[in-house]
Amino acid sequence: MVNIQPDGDLMFDAGALWIAAKYEIPMLVVMHNNRAYYNDWAHQIRMAKLRGTDEARAHIGMDLYGPEPDFGALARSLGQLTATLAHLGATEDWGALTLA
Repeated sequence: MVNIQPDGDLMFDAGALWIAAKYEIPMLVVMHNNRAYYNDWAHQIRMAKLRGTDEARAHIGMDLYGPEPDFGALARSLGQLTATLAHLGATEDWGALTLA
């Protein structure tokens, strides 16, 4: 199984990691970590524009900072192998990636 989702969605779906571990379901999770429930955030910005309210407050309840979730640690706590790709560019050595 391949699971592609943003981090905000995985905040709702952490139980899926547990199910995969419990029933030994092979699963590759590819997560875009933008530290936000971005779809809702974009909606809040749109509504602020429509209502003429302060867009700078749209992030309230939408960002995932302080504390930042450690999804790798969550997966490892369930016995899953993890790897983190952070800020990899076209010249990075993807072959050096290891599972922890």
